[in-house]
Amino acid sequence: MFTTSRLARGGLLVALSLVLYIVEGLIPVPFIVPGAKLGLANIVTVVALAMLGPRDAFVIVTLRTFLASLITGNLTSFWFSLAGAILSTLVMSLAYIRFREAFSLAGISILGGIFHNIGQLFVASIVVGTYGIYSYLPLLLVAGTCTGYFVGLAASLIIQAMRSNPVFPLYMHDAQDMKDVQAGHQHIQTPYPGNRRERENTARQVTAGQVAK
Repeated sequence: MFTTSRLARGGLLVALSLVLYIVEGLIPVPFIVPGAKLGLANIVTVVALAMLGPRDAFVIVTLRTFLASLITGNLTSFWFSLAGAILSTLVMSLAYIRFREAFSLAGISILGGIFHNIGQLFVASIVVGTYGIYSYLPLLLVAGTCTGYFVGLAASLIIQAMRSNPVFPLYMHDAQDMKDVQAGHQHIQTPYPGNRRERENTARQVTAGQVAK
């Protein structure tokens, strides 16, 4: 269910991702591999995945890709970007849901960076009509790992900052998480980096602050 606050958060994240996309286009970064980018806009995708959940992350990344193509006027690259964005978000969502305790947010982002490049390479091989383009795959995997780690680290820092800021209250995409905290249950799962004890303490502190208000 899309509440007003959820729509507002989603709209804000779409706008932020577009700003980062435009800023990245102004930064001259010499990549020797065609198609490799810093992926600053993907920081917002990772934050959206942790704050709002996979469904909202898919909506945000799709809107951002479409609007970015309209703004730049380069609609031919839309399918390349969309394939990479959808595949990377799908892989990150599966890793986040199934292996949240095994992967840090940076590790999940690395998976996203790798599969983003794989998705774009797949579409490029269809357009060009040759599989020789996969010779770029090893370099793209290295580039995806490096940029994915940077994106995940930045997303983790942003979430930690938002955690302590009253303007951005702790958001749990599973309502049962907050019920467990309020009931004093020992085991909860929250979409924030850190070990389980740290997440439980943070959730209880936020709950206590909301009760005090």
